[in-house]
Amino acid sequence: ASGGVTGGNITLAGGNGAGSYASIGNGGSSATADLGAMNSNGDIDVDARGNLTMTAGSNDGHARIGHGGELLNGTITDAQIYVDVVGAITMTANTANSDGSNAQIGHGGFNSYNVGVTNSDIFINTLAGTGTGDLSINGRGQNNYAQIGHGGGRSDGNDRFYATYSGAITVGNAANILLTSGAGTDGYSQIGHGGEGGNGSAPRGDLGIGNYSGAIMLTTAGELSLKGGTGSDSYSQVGHGGDEVLATTDGPITIVANSVSVTGGDTSGNSDAYAQIGNGGHNNDQDHTNGSVTISAANGVSVTGGDSDRSYAQIGVGGFDADGILSGDVVINFDTTTVLPTGGGAILVQGGGDTDTYAQIGIGGQSTNGAKTGFTLVSGDSVTLRSGDGDDASAQIGAGGFGSTELITSFTGVLATTGDIVMDASAGGENASVQIGAGGLAGTDGITGLPLLGGDQSVFVQGAGAVRLIGGTQNNTYAHIGNGGAGFRGDKTNAGVSVSAGTSVSLESGDGPGAYTQIGSGGGVSAAGTAANGSVTGVVFVDAAAGGITLASGDQQGAYSHIGHGGGGYTGAV
Repeated sequence: ASGGVTGGNITLAGGNGAGSYASIGNGGSSATADLGAMNSNGDIDVDARGNLTMTAGSNDGHARIGHGGELLNGTITDAQIYVDVVGAITMTANTANSDGSNAQIGHGGFNSYNVGVTNSDIFINTLAGTGTGDLSINGRGQNNYAQIGHGGGRSDGNDRFYATYSGAITVGNAANILLTSGAGTDGYSQIGHGGEGGNGSAPRGDLGIGNYSGAIMLTTAGELSLKGGTGSDSYSQVGHGGDEVLATTDGPITIVANSVSVTGGDTSGNSDAYAQIGNGGHNNDQDHTNGSVTISAANGVSVTGGDSDRSYAQIGVGGFDADGILSGDVVINFDTTTVLPTGGGAILVQGGGDTDTYAQIGIGGQSTNGAKTGFTLVSGDSVTLRSGDGDDASAQIGAGGFGSTELITSFTGVLATTGDIVMDASAGGENASVQIGAGGLAGTDGITGLPLLGGDQSVFVQGAGAVRLIGGTQNNTYAHIGNGGAGFRGDKTNAGVSVSAGTSVSLESGDGPGAYTQIGSGGGVSAAGTAANGSVTGVVFVDAAAGGITLASGDQQGAYSHIGHGGGGYTGAV
């Protein structure tokens, strides 16, 4: 039957004894008995006229609004969750290294891999007058996560069951939406179905493959902030999936905010504390389709890699080593009907301080193996791409990524409405390139351009001020506008490039080997000695309306400066 809880301030506080949980919903800790097939009479309605506080204790002292609990069995169908809070919603996992001490709004729970949830939506603050305070989602200790969505840590399925979670997630009002992850391993924070999978060392063929689906829509008057943690796998994500999950995903993400920041964590010698807006996640090796991300932010978007291994930051479906078919557009501050800008502020895409801490706006990710289809549109007052000082800490707007394989079908458009477009690899570590366009360093299998504006051009860059490309001092710290990249192999069709600047266009190559600058599709030779190749079609157009065009090469091998298709050492018809 449907149930409801109404109060002023509502507090759920888990205790510190074994199984001392606080929960609104059917089930409970270690609810291994079959819950049966719950139908639409299983709705949950929570109405707080003050604040809602959910704080987990230790030893599975979880705090949950939703049916389930640790080791849940059963199926849940058409069981909606409604949470309306006038003030703040604060969800905090426990800091102790004790599994399952989490805070969650959604059906499931830690290790709930034998549950199916279908057609069960989650509505947060959709009534008028709600959401005047912050929505804070705070992961903490080992396996102690905080999540809005069905599933939970280690809930992606096993050989007995294929976990399925479906339903829309809507946050209608919040002063700010803040996701922060913790110091413990797997102390993640997430809005989306799924959770940390824990399958990194498991024989992946023996595990079930889940499916997570449903639209996600978030609205805040202030900031949407995602921050990876300091523990291994302490990721922060808006999207279905999660770290090391075996699940297909499906569903668009729409965000309306004043500003958006996505920042990888500082894992202090650990790894994989990524931050991502998009379905998928690190090593989520399944197909992720229909995963468009649309963001309208009046005062800017920042995407910044972290300071330890693989603590990447990304807006778009995919993730580091997320192998499988990927599809979905990424649109930031554009109306796709009128192709006019809708938001503002500065756009910053910056790599991080350690290995593989890339930053990307676009589908794909580093080392992704699978076909990728979707366009990338980005608009802001100004646009800056800056490589990080870690090795492989690239910055990219476009589909693909360093080491991306299989065909990319894409269009990339970048607009700076009042300021400059700056692509700066000068401080980059080895292979820390910057690029606007599809492809990436050492990618393969070609690119087919989607000429959204007609003709044969699939990369459009327009700045009200200057457009600057600056190379670096390390291997392959190049700056490139166009499809391809150093060592990228395969044909590039409809690969024309258009660049226009309100003032000047300058290409300033660096003093590192292969630290080239280029406007046009193709690329140079990778540090491993692989030459980019393949035929290239499409027109290259460069216009500096009120200033000059400057090309300056560097002093090392392969540090050329080039307008046109091809590049140093390139082989193929251009």
